[in-house]
Amino acid sequence: MLAMPAIADVRQRVSEELGERKNGSGSAEQEQLGALDDALLRLIAEAVLRVVREQQKAAICDVNVATNATGHLTTDNGVDDVALLQRKISAQQQELDRLLEVFHGHQEQIVRLRDQLSGKADSSEKRRMLEEKLHQTHKQVESMTQQLETS
Repeated sequence: MLAMPAIADVRQRVSEELGERKNGSGSAEQEQLGALDDALLRLIAEAVLRVVREQQKAAICDVNVATNATGHLTTDNGVDDVALLQRKISAQQQELDRLLEVFHGHQEQIVRLRDQLSGKADSSEKRRMLEEKLHQTHKQVESMTQQLETS
């Protein structure tokens, strides 16, 4: 696990990095670094460490899945990871179910709009509005179909 280094070491390292810059802005940045108090520099360093730790945790969660000799799902390091995979699958299934409900709702709306269009010879304005609504619903269904296919 990453440990927080001494602030003097952080200040020294940043100073060295600024000194190695070739764009000529290093001296102005050196002055800005000198103006930072230790508390602010510590806060910045701790924030960077938190970000790195979160990235490491995310990388650990994203391990490749393999199957061991008994047919159980495992991670690359051989530790069973079935619970994590089941949670991911469950979350994806819930999202898929939600998208299917929306998709079926749009299909029902299309059927109702078609029935309204074919069953009645109303004014041309009402027919145009219904056709426009039908067209919009078709677009939504196509979008939902694409989302379902990618799930």
